[in-house]
Amino acid sequence: MKLTDALAQLGLNAKETATYLAALELGETLLRPLAQHAHVKRPTLYEVLPRLHELGLVSYGRKGKRRTIIAQEPAKLLYLQEERLENLRTVLPELISRYNVIGATPRVLTYEGVKGIKQVYEDTLTEELPIRSFLQVAEIEPEIETYLLKSYVPRRVKRRIHVKNLVSGSEGEATRILPDAGTYRENRFVDQKLFPANIEVLIYSNKVAFVTYKTDSPAMGIIIESGQIAETMRSFHSMAWEFARP
Repeated sequence: MKLTDALAQLGLNAKETATYLAALELGETLLRPLAQHAHVKRPTLYEVLPRLHELGLVSYGRKGKRRTIIAQEPAKLLYLQEERLENLRTVLPELISRYNVIGATPRVLTYEGVKGIKQVYEDTLTEELPIRSFLQVAEIEPEIETYLLKSYVPRRVKRRIHVKNLVSGSEGEATRILPDAGTYRENRFVDQKLFPANIEVLIYSNKVAFVTYKTDSPAMGIIIESGQIAETMRSFHSMAWEFARP
């Protein structure tokens, strides 16, 4: 992804992006050299700089009687994005409560490819409710495994979302992808011959997600939004959980 595209996704327009990048490169600077380096007109800076200052991306200093502009470190962008996500997370329950699913018809969403599977996993983090899953870990697409270990699991743990995994296979196979202490998860195991799970099933909130990520099959995910289906699948999971081995 281009640098300008990434900044645009954070909400900066073209002139704001050009000004911030120029300020990063110049260090503490004055209006005139900043305008020249950013290739924007000086009057434009009077519109752009207050916005960047409000976002915390630039600050002001002094050299004698003249005001200087100082770019803040790029890590501020990450904080800005996290702050926006946290604000969205705060209002999400109210948005969900206003979301109208017509009648009793389940809502079905499909996702394709590795990017689509990541979207399914991200959806399980939106409401910070417990997750129950059926899965196997012997065969998993490497990019998805890296995403789960390096990105998804740490954020799930940070939000204290508990998960109960019913794993098809041995505990040894599970060690690689299902880390131990401090991960808000419980694992129980079933014989792979009796329960050959070729996909992962995730039950959370009023949704059931089906994910296929084996290396020899196309990566795809399906989310079914239905309280009745989710509750039924949750009951199946509870029953199987009682007979599985720790």
